[in-house]
Amino acid sequence: MKKIQFGTIELLGCIGIVIWVGANILRMFDLSNHPAYLFVVGMLPNVGASWSFTMLFKWLVQWRCGGDYTILAHMLLCGIVLLLGLISELIHDLFLGAPFDRYDMFATLLAQLSVMVLPIVKPDQCFRG
Repeated sequence: MKKIQFGTIELLGCIGIVIWVGANILRMFDLSNHPAYLFVVGMLPNVGASWSFTMLFKWLVQWRCGGDYTILAHMLLCGIVLLLGLISELIHDLFLGAPFDRYDMFATLLAQLSVMVLPIVKPDQCFRG
């Protein structure tokens, strides 16, 4: 089994975990109605979760497939994470009574676009295949 390398996806994934945890801790406190604060507690958890799930799925593919991580696998994982974000919004809309939030989906889409394009533009990843 090949050792997992720490690259752009892992960096964004670690930043995403910190963003997600920090924003969810801030949600417990009603500190302000300032738009910047509302952005942090409203949108940034989607960005953080998107980045961290991409990192975790990448590690799962590398562990399961013996280290082969191709550009095609990367694009498929990004699409799966985007689909999971859409499913999450639909579940909240249909079963939990919260309306479908298009801004959450927009934040997830932008986060996935950044994690999809950045390793290709800055190729420090070991894409094979």
